[in-house]
Parts: sequence; C-alpha cells; structure tokens
Amino acid sequence: MQSMQRQTTLSIWCERILEAGWLAIMALIPIYFNLLSARHFEPDKATTLRAIVLFMAAIGIIRVLELISANPAPANPTPDDPAAQPNSNPFAGFWKWLNSVPLLLPALLYALVFLFTTFTSVVPHTSFWGSYQRLQGTYTNLSYIGLFLIIVATMRRREQLERLMVVVLMTGLAVAGYGMMQHFGLDPLPWRGDVIARVASTMGNSIFVAAYLLMVVPLALFWLFSRLSMAASAPAPQNTRTDLLWVLVFSLIVVGTLALLLAVIKFGSIVRTADFRYWWVFPGAVLTSTALWTLLGPRQADDNSPSLPLWPGALYAVYMLFFGATFAASSGSPNVQVLDERITNGMDWWIWLLTSVAAIGVAYGLGVTLPRRATQPSRLSLWIHAGAAGGATLAMLVTILFSQSRGPFIGLGAGLFVFFMLLLIQAIARAKVVGQLVLLQRLRILLWSWVGLVALAGGFLIVFNTTYTPFFNQLREVPYVGRLGQLLITDYGTGRVRILIWAGDEHAGGAMELITADPVRALIGWGPESMFVAYNPFYPPSLAQIESRGASPDRSHQAILDELVTKGLLGLMSYFFMLFSFGILAWRMVRQSKEWYWQVFFIATIAIIVGHFVEGLTGIPIVSTLTMFWTILALTVVAGQMAGHYVIGKVAQPVPEPEPTPVEAEPEAPAASGKRKKRGSQQVGRGATASALRTGASRSGARAPAPNQTNPAKIGLYSMLIALTFGAVWWFNLSTVYADMRFHEGQAFSDQPAAGLNEQVIALSKFAETINSNPREDFYYLNLGRTLMTIAQQQQSQGMPSGEPLADPDLNRLLRISSPQDAANFVQTHTPMQMMSYAEAVLDAARELNPMNKDHYANLARLNNFWYNWTQDIARLQAATAWYDQANTIAPKMSCC
Repeated sequence: MQSMQRQTTLSIWCERILEAGWLAIMALIPIYFNLLSARHFEPDKATTLRAIVLFMAAIGIIRVLELISANPAPANPTPDDPAAQPNSNPFAGFWKWLNSVPLLLPALLYALVFLFTTFTSVVPHTSFWGSYQRLQGTYTNLSYIGLFLIIVATMRRREQLERLMVVVLMTGLAVAGYGMMQHFGLDPLPWRGDVIARVASTMGNSIFVAAYLLMVVPLALFWLFSRLSMAASAPAPQNTRTDLLWVLVFSLIVVGTLALLLAVIKFGSIVRTADFRYWWVFPGAVLTSTALWTLLGPRQADDNSPSLPLWPGALYAVYMLFFGATFAASSGSPNVQVLDERITNGMDWWIWLLTSVAAIGVAYGLGVTLPRRATQPSRLSLWIHAGAAGGATLAMLVTILFSQSRGPFIGLGAGLFVFFMLLLIQAIARAKVVGQLVLLQRLRILLWSWVGLVALAGGFLIVFNTTYTPFFNQLREVPYVGRLGQLLITDYGTGRVRILIWAGDEHAGGAMELITADPVRALIGWGPESMFVAYNPFYPPSLAQIESRGASPDRSHQAILDELVTKGLLGLMSYFFMLFSFGILAWRMVRQSKEWYWQVFFIATIAIIVGHFVEGLTGIPIVSTLTMFWTILALTVVAGQMAGHYVIGKVAQPVPEPEPTPVEAEPEAPAASGKRKKRGSQQVGRGATASALRTGASRSGARAPAPNQTNPAKIGLYSMLIALTFGAVWWFNLSTVYADMRFHEGQAFSDQPAAGLNEQVIALSKFAETINSNPREDFYYLNLGRTLMTIAQQQQSQGMPSGEPLADPDLNRLLRISSPQDAANFVQTHTPMQMMSYAEAVLDAARELNPMNKDHYANLARLNNFWYNWTQDIARLQAATAWYDQANTIAPKMSCC
C-alpha cells in the first residue's frame, strides 16, 4: 500500500482498470435497472456490483503479484522494518499493520460477523447468496467491503478522488432528472405504481431514490463551497473566451450523455424483440456516459495532450456504431423486432439519440481545436463549477421533495444540519487564527441563526405532528409539506405497518419478540436475509388486515432492529464499532486538516453518514445506499493520506525528530491548485516522517518503472486467474440474471388475462429453462407448479381424459425441456392427472429447497384442495389438511384472529 514502488506496465494497467471499475460501479448501480428481468431493480443492481467487484479483485491480485515481483523484499531488512524487529509474538507486526490502515479493523470485523452469522443461520444458503427479492446476503455485503478495500488499497491521487466525485454528482443529476420527468408525466415506461405523485426514478421506490440522493447532496455542497473557496485565490482567466468555450464543451458533454441515457430508456420502452439482443444497450450507455463524465474532472498535472482525451469519444463512437448496426439488422424482420406504438412517450427516442450524437460531436469538435486547458483552473471556471454544483444540488433536492418520503426528509435534514453547523464551526476557528474579528462575529451570528432555525423547524415539526387545529389539519392536506405532519400517525398506513412489524399486537410481539425469544439468537441473530422465515411465529395477525394475508416481512424497516434480527448483538456492536470508528477518524481529520478543501470534504462525509443513519431508522438500506456508504468510508480513509495525516499501511515507528526544512526548499502551491500545503513539523503524525507523508500524498507519477520481463509461467497464471474469474462472474452472478430474464419471459405468457393452452406451453418451456439456469431458487418452482396446474385444467376443459396420476413423476424429464416444441411434446404425452402429479412434485421440490418457507406448505395444501374439488378423492382432502397443519406450525399467528 505504500507509494514510490517500482511498477511494471501491467501493474499500471491494473491500476487503471481498478479505477475504471469503481467509477463504473458508482454510475451503474444507481442508474441501471433491467427491464428484461422480473425484478428490474435491487437484485440486478446487486449482481452488477458483485460481478464488477469480483473482476476487480482478480485484477487487484494480479497487481499485487506484479508489485511483489518488481519490488522484492530486501535481503537485509532495515532496522525500522517491522519484520526485522525481534518480538516474541509473531502476529505483532501484522497487528500493527492492521491498525495502521484506518477503518480496516472495523471493516474486517464486520465481514467476519457476516460470515459467522451466515454459518449459524437458520437458512445458510439464503443468508449467503441472498433472498430472491433483495439479494442482500453475505456475498453482496462482502462485495461492498471488497469495494472499500480496493479503493483504500489503490486510490492515491487527488484527481482520482475528484473524478469519482464528478461521476457521483453526474449520476445523482441523472437520477434526479429522470425523477423529475416522472413527476411531470414524461416517463415513457408504464410503471404499475404512481410515479407522478411520488417519483421512484431508477430505484423503483420513492423512499429508495430519496435515500440515495440525500447521500449525494453533501458531496454537491462540498463541490460548491470548495470551488468558491478556491476561486478566491485563483488567477483571473488569461482568455475569457477560451474558458467559456471550454465550459460550452463540458456543457455539451453533460447534455449529450443525459440525452443518451434518456434515449435508451425510451428505446427500451417501445422495442419488443424475440430474444435478448438489446440487453447491453442500457448498461452500455451508462458505461459510455461514465467514460465521458471523467472528462469533466480535473486535468492531470502530467497530462500533455493538447485537447480532450480521445478514448472516451472513441468508446462512444463504437457504442453508437454497434447499436445502429444491431438495430438496422433487426428492423427488417417483424418476427424479430416490433415497436409498441402504445408508448407514445417513447416514440421520439431517435430524436434524443440524434441530440446526443450532435452534442458529443460538437463537444469533441471544439475540444480538439481549443487551446489546452490550464492545470490550474481560472477564477471564472471555478465559479462556473460552483454554479453547476449548486444547480445539481437544487435538482436533487427537488426530486427528494417529489418523492414525498418522510424518512429521507428527516435524514436529509439531519445531514444538512450537521454539514452547515460543522462548516460554520470550522470557519469560525479559521477566522480566529487569522484574526478576522468582523468575519468572526458574522460567522458566529450565522451559526447561532442556523442552530436557531433548525430548532425552530424541529419545534414546528413537533407541533405539526401533535396539534390538530383546523390550520394544521388543512396544512396536512397540502402536497409534499403535508406528509411531514404525519410522522406520528400509527393508526393507519405505513406508520401502522411499521409499528406492527416492530412491536406486534396482543397476539404476537413482532421483531422485538423475535429478537428476545432465544438468548443465543439474541447474541448471534437468525442469519442475514433470514427474517422472512424467522419472523413467521411472531407475525402479528393485525398486520394481515393492512397488507396481504400470508405476506411475511423480510425487513424491519429499521436498521438497528435489522442488525439485531439478522446478526444479533454481535452484528449491532460491529455496526456501531464501524460507525464510531468512522466518526472519530473523520472528526479528527476535520480538526487536524489545515487546508479548507479537506476540512469541507471531511465535514461532507460526516453529513453523508449521519443522513444515511437517520434515514435508516425508518427505512431499508439498498444496494445504491450501501455502495455509497462503503465508498464514503473508503474515501475518508484515502483522503486522510492525501491531506498528509498518515501513510496508509505505514506502520508507525519511533524515529528521531526530523531536522527542520526551510520553507523555500519546496515552493508552496496556491490553495486553488489542489496541492497540499506544507506544515513543517505539524505534518509528522502517527510516527511517520514528513518525507514519508509527502510521498504518501504525492502522485504516483514519481514511481520508478520496473523493467518489463516476459515470464510464460506468470502469463499462464494470470490468464488462468482471469478465466476462472469470468467463470465465477457468470456462474455466481450473470447466470442468475439470465434465469430471471427467462422467468420474466415466461410470466409475459402465463400472466396474460386470456392466456390459453399455447401461451401456457410457452411459459412452461421458459420456466423450465429458468430453473435449469438457477436450480436453487425455490421461487421459480412455485410458478412452474402453477403453470402445470393451469395446463391440466385447460386440458380437461378441452375434453382430454383425466387419466391416472403418476406414482413417481420424473422431475428431471420435466426440467430437460429447453424449447416450446419440447414443452408441447411433453404436454401432448401427459394427461391432466399426470400434469397434476408433476405440479405436486415441483412444489414439493420447492419445499425441500427452503423447508422454513410457509408458502410451500400452503401451496401444496392448495394444490391438494384443488385436486379434491376436481376428483372428490378424500385422500387429497386429507393431504391438504396435513399440509395446512404444517403451514400453521411454521406460522401459527397468520391464520388466527
């Protein structure tokens, strides 16, 4: 993890790929959703994250091996090398190194708790891989932590940090923009829910989109205030016209990328194909846009190119050519591709696509002809950057307002309160140091005014939620504002649902009883993703009067309760240990940093985590917010090194006091240049020398290149590692997405209102292919069983003899179906009773996969009850009763009262 290492060409390329990986994650996870799968949002975001992190891990291993080969250990370790120090404890050096990387120990402990509680889970398979609806098992959470570790291990330069923030801000703007389109009725996609009154954007849920955006707002505010501060000492523009033309270039890139994303969403809403040929269009557009967004970041100091880098434009051109060729080749056959002209908002997709092409084309046309951008931005460009950040902040705040989500409202308020309060406190401290008494007085007035304003707002919320005068009753009917007056309503709606899930009713104690029912489980929890099955005995019957009877909650809608349910006290303590460790680190960085830029950055990270935590007290952590959570933790760690407070992975050693270095030895860069200012002996912290700190905060451009040596054994090892990684990406991630896409196809046929036998036969083939792609997902078996029952019923209605049931149906024969023709042959050679036998075998296979799921027993009972009504066979009625008894044993409170 130390800099100034000799690097091979391959290790440098690995570093670039890793940066591309985390940039792709920060854009793809919030924006991407899969219209071709049945779940669309959370699970597909999770598999995307897991696949990218798995590939990044392989690249990281190759990079480490390359660094080891290029930097062999010295034969005679120096005295300050920890490995050379005599110590009776062989783990002492490792323990010191572990403590030398901030937040590494809390992260590893949190990961170990996940692994341990997965091993002791009541449903270990689900706990590790994740549930069908959420996919937030241990594997996904280890991917978050893996992303954290990769960023901490490889991000070393300030332009890398700022590129990532630019991508996050542009992603937030894209998410907010789509949400505003929904609010104004311009969304081309026909979502089932109301996305006009409460926008859902690219998250599929109004609470989710607001929870994500509230984490981006503090970063936008950081960009705003840091740029304003840098502008104060930045030079005036040497050529105002050139600066404005570069602003035009970047504005066209923003317009072009946002138009591209909108075009492909519209395209996906109206294009219907017989296969998955366009699966890559949306994620490809996001990745192409991300590449172009990197151009909006700061220019590297050693970038000698005369204009814009050409590779993002080349990637955009390749994407557009491939997209155009695919569309042209498909449009000639109506059996392959048709347009759904009912989606009127999507028919203009080609206009937006041409807009994108024109904008990007003009941007590159200007960019390659304009004079080269200065390394140090001018005052004008910084003001424009600040204005752009302010505009993005406003767009995100408006979208949060349009979500009408009360929990995120409170979380956003908490984050903004912390941000501005700490910002003013630090500004007051700086004013004291420089002796600006007038400014000091004004800042104190601002601070107390802000605290008073927040206190007044808090008091208003209390009165608004506890007073029922005509004025407040009318105010509760006002859109957007009125929901803030319903925070304490627990008699109906979502407030009532949450209270019942948390505390239950007079018949069952809900999540709190679940937590305290077993002392061992109170300590270690029931396992990640286990609440859906563990909650059944504690289900309050009153909940069935509000939500669907038989639907068991899989989340508490309360982060602390979720930790206790799934990982017990161990999980909650490890979670708080992580939060407290972050808080201590970030606050120490705020107080120790001398540069305003870093002070505001660390204040923003604190505000993000505070807002996320407060929102989680009534919400559900999702893939986008958890990705942001772990990324912010990683950025806090690496920013501490960039600010000069420590060297990541550098074990503190007692060293003699360094001799004072004259300030003139290294000229101090202006504040606006982004270089860390020297602070003499104050930079010596945690036992590291000032020289080491300068090395840790410097660019990796100073590293010495290692001679490139072709090693066939090494190449073979790396090739095998990459091949195994691609196999793991497919088998553990992409195959599950492919299965769900097949399942979605089957649903399109089986769920048609007037679906006949032909449609059910096609659905049968799709469901069989689905199970072959993901045989461990019990949810798919339920739909296959229902389809078999429907086919049997339709066979009988067409006059086919009922026949006799099969004593031992061959389930493997059923699952070997791989085409509609195979399914048709299967149906034609089996009688209705035999189809019912297969349906029973399929539902029983689902029960064996997840024996704690009450739905499997209830479905088997329903099948036998249906069979009895069909044949009047008393044995079937007895079987139905037996299955219902087992379902009642698992979930005794769901059928009472």
